[in-house]
Amino acid sequence: MTTRHRLLIAALVAASVAVSTAAPVADARSLAATHRCGSFLAEDSTFEGQTSYNRITVFNSQGLSCKTATAVIEGFWGPEGNITQHGGPSDAQSYYTITGFPGWRCTQGAGGGGCRRRHKLAAYSAVNA
Repeated sequence: MTTRHRLLIAALVAASVAVSTAAPVADARSLAATHRCGSFLAEDSTFEGQTSYNRITVFNSQGLSCKTATAVIEGFWGPEGNITQHGGPSDAQSYYTITGFPGWRCTQGAGGGGCRRRHKLAAYSAVNA
C-alpha cells in the first residue's frame, strides 16, 4: 500500500470519526487529520506462541500537537484494561474512552480509526508489520 493510499484511508477514517461522534457541521471541517505525525509498533495478538504486530501511523488535525495525538493513540492501543467500550456489541455501534485521557472518544474500523475531543482529532491507520 502506498503512502498516498494510507493518507486517503486516514482521511476517510477521520471523516467517519467526525460524523460518527456527532460533530457539528462547522466543526467537521476542522476535524481533518491533515498531518502525519509518525508511527509506532503495537502488539496485536499472540497465537500459538507467536506475537503479531501492527504499524500504527498517527495523524493529527490542526491545533493538536503530534505529541498529544501520538500519546492518545498509544493510549488507545495500550494494554488491555486501558479502554472502556460504550454502546453496542460491535465497533460500528460503539465508541471507546481511554484511561488517562478524559473527554476523548475513539472509534475504530477496518484499517484505522481515531479519537476526538471537541474540535481536535487524532487519527491512525494500522497495517500488519
